[in-house]
Amino acid sequence: MLKKIRLIHYYLGTLFAPCILFFAFSGALQIFTLHDANDKTGYRPPEWVLKMADVHKRQSHVDPPVPKAATASVPASRVPSLSPGPPELTKNSPLLKGSLALKWFFFVMAMSLIVTTLLGIWMSFKYNRDSRVIWGLLIVGTVVPVALLWM
Repeated sequence: MLKKIRLIHYYLGTLFAPCILFFAFSGALQIFTLHDANDKTGYRPPEWVLKMADVHKRQSHVDPPVPKAATASVPASRVPSLSPGPPELTKNSPLLKGSLALKWFFFVMAMSLIVTTLLGIWMSFKYNRDSRVIWGLLIVGTVVPVALLWM
């Protein structure tokens, strides 16, 4: 029974490893709101960060349409962004009290998930005799979500 459980863990872990890496990395970017623009600081996230956040949050690669009613009466330069960005941080801000430590904890957790997933992939190559199975599972685990994203 233990051997079957280990085999199931091996197949599922290898199949979903690409998605685990993607979601851990994109989630780590979002912990510190690196996907949100901030008009006060002038920060504008790179396009790839926006796309990763869109897939992470909405399972979509297409930007949601801006309602015409919002843009008809207001000049384009004055339309509020969908993501207002992080709030101002002051010395007594709730973000700097307990939640900043929690954010760092979750960031370390996301990085640890990436490292352990990469170690799992390495172990699957090291301890399995047929690397074609591993490559097949990794390719399927990458291609299927990407194909479903573009459907």
